[in-house]
Amino acid sequence: HSITNFITVHRESVFACAADLSDSRPLRVALTTSISFDAVWDQLSCLLEGHELHVVSTEVLSDIGLLATWLDAHDVDFLELTPTHMAAAVSEGLFDNGRRTPALLVVGGEAVPDSLWEWLGSLGEGTRSFSFYGPTECTVYQVFAEPRSTPRPILGGPTFNMRVFVLDDGLEPVAPGVTGELYVTGAGLARGYLNRPALTAERFVACPFGAPGERMYRTGDV
Repeated sequence: HSITNFITVHRESVFACAADLSDSRPLRVALTTSISFDAVWDQLSCLLEGHELHVVSTEVLSDIGLLATWLDAHDVDFLELTPTHMAAAVSEGLFDNGRRTPALLVVGGEAVPDSLWEWLGSLGEGTRSFSFYGPTECTVYQVFAEPRSTPRPILGGPTFNMRVFVLDDGLEPVAPGVTGELYVTGAGLARGYLNRPALTAERFVACPFGAPGERMYRTGDV
């Protein structure tokens, strides 16, 4: 159920907009993430939609010059990197000298610095960019933002069938601008931790804003 919801979100929110920029031909997606990292589903799911998956070697991924040559050779449409890696790539000229920028650039896994957010937001109409956020317990990502929509970094809004709340210690919503903890609920929520009932009870708590029995995940992020 959770992975089905994720794949639907990715199809409608990400691959669809990239397809619009590539004349609806199959997208060329770069596999840049370790198979042990949940974000790999951002890229692997392209195969379910009939797109192409191009595997980037560790050697190429760690050298911006080699990566630039590889992107040109494979004419990649979808590139996802951590903000740290993307910022380094931009500063070292990955998209300079008239090189084609992929139709879709995605960052996730850590906070996005102001300078990178500004650069992503300044890209022309031929490229869309997204910032993804989400703990593994809620199936890859549940919140996303498009840098061109706001001048400073934000988490953004929830994906389809997901809800997020910023709450105080009493599980009451905080006022705008007040620090609180982020909670996530919805179709992507996991059942809990396998064979770890105490930790499950601590992190997956009753949702006071949903139907009886609905739970939400306490992310620990403020």
